[in-house]
Amino acid sequence: MQTGPILAPTDEAPVVVTLRPGQVHFAKEPTVVTTVLGSCVSATMHCRRFRAGAICHALFPGGVPADGDEPFRYVDRSIEAMAAWFGRIGARPGEIEVKLFGGAGTGWSGEGGPASVQVGRSNVESALKALAAHGLRVTARDVGGTIGRKLHFYSHTGEVYMKRLLNGAGPADAAPGRGPGPVESR
Repeated sequence: MQTGPILAPTDEAPVVVTLRPGQVHFAKEPTVVTTVLGSCVSATMHCRRFRAGAICHALFPGGVPADGDEPFRYVDRSIEAMAAWFGRIGARPGEIEVKLFGGAGTGWSGEGGPASVQVGRSNVESALKALAAHGLRVTARDVGGTIGRKLHFYSHTGEVYMKRLLNGAGPADAAPGRGPGPVESR
């Protein structure tokens, strides 16, 4: 079983960060970012040349944030900020490896709102549209379905280790190949 990248004795241990809903994390130093998703979406971006990475945990497909609202709650705003950050550090769209996760239909329905199966699907569609608008291509994805996911994103390598969760509570180990492990690029 793989447990993550092996660091050479001279490498520093990565910083560990827990990403909450409505947050984006940008890293130019080795960082392991962990987050848990249901209908929310996480896009990870990595540029090998700069050993830099970014990840978002967005709740809603898009829109204009209300006064005092966090812009990173929205998929389109999060991806816009991530693409802009990579542009500022000098990365070209073709150098950025993108992976996409989440968008499950978990059965939860907000008060008077649409069922999360619709929110999850809309989040994925919004992410794909925003990525395409920036000339970014998704190299790996694990989206949709009915169960949550726990991610470990290694900002300096672009690797993502994912565990599927049953009812948002524990690993979905009953199905072969559904336990923790790296997500392969397509």
